[in-house]
Amino acid sequence: MLEKPDQVDSIELLDIIKSLNLRFFSPNEMAQFLCFPVPNPNPNNKYQPSNNELGDSPLVRLQFPKSITVRQQYQLLGNSVNVAVISCLLHYLFFDF
Repeated sequence: MLEKPDQVDSIELLDIIKSLNLRFFSPNEMAQFLCFPVPNPNPNNKYQPSNNELGDSPLVRLQFPKSITVRQQYQLLGNSVNVAVISCLLHYLFFDF
């Protein structure tokens, strides 16, 4: 049983976390959770815009500059909002209110 974090030293805690075989979501996966159009979308995400809606232009898909590190990508996505939620709110504000 895991004790309270203040009773476990940091090395032991890291060992426990590593034993769980967890992984981080990639920036691309995080962008999909936020409903950004991405280069290789998950076909099971019903809120992700389809290729028919976006057309063939690569300019309408989220792409980070090559000079941005993965950490910076996570930070930028962490400061984002869900595109589908904002879309629904704007639709309500302008058409249903």
